[in-house]
Amino acid sequence: MFEKIFRKKVGSNVFSDSMNPISDDDIRYFYESTHVKVPQPIVELYKIYNGGRPERNYFYSELADIEITINTFLPIKYKNETGYTMESMYLKFVKEKVFPSYYLPFAIDWGSNLICVNLNSGEIVVIWMDKCEITENEIKVLFNDFYEFMSALEYEE
Repeated sequence: MFEKIFRKKVGSNVFSDSMNPISDDDIRYFYESTHVKVPQPIVELYKIYNGGRPERNYFYSELADIEITINTFLPIKYKNETGYTMESMYLKFVKEKVFPSYYLPFAIDWGSNLICVNLNSGEIVVIWMDKCEITENEIKVLFNDFYEFMSALEYEE
């Protein structure tokens, strides 16, 4: 059911190297370990694909006027080849005060920059991680929401 609704909203995209799809228990585990409520659109995707590499992995953001290619979506609960989960990366960067706690990283581009959801606004942002100190200049709004982000993903040429 979730898959049909989600695909209708954002089209089809296939992920490889995905972990086991998440369950409601996994969402509770995430909340208990981070005290963060995963936005429903992300939950919808992760009930189909728990992280992994999307076939359509490239996008252009008109808001930021930049092109980015996604390397991987971070899984929940199960570590992937990066050695991280969504919750472990969130907790690490919040503990180290790298960026505000209202940014939840869910994907990494090929330059190791983080694609995050702003938990306050729902906007999708990129955090440029190649700077020593993260300021507002290193955080760019890419899309208004997760559905818009997922709909923008295309095949890399």
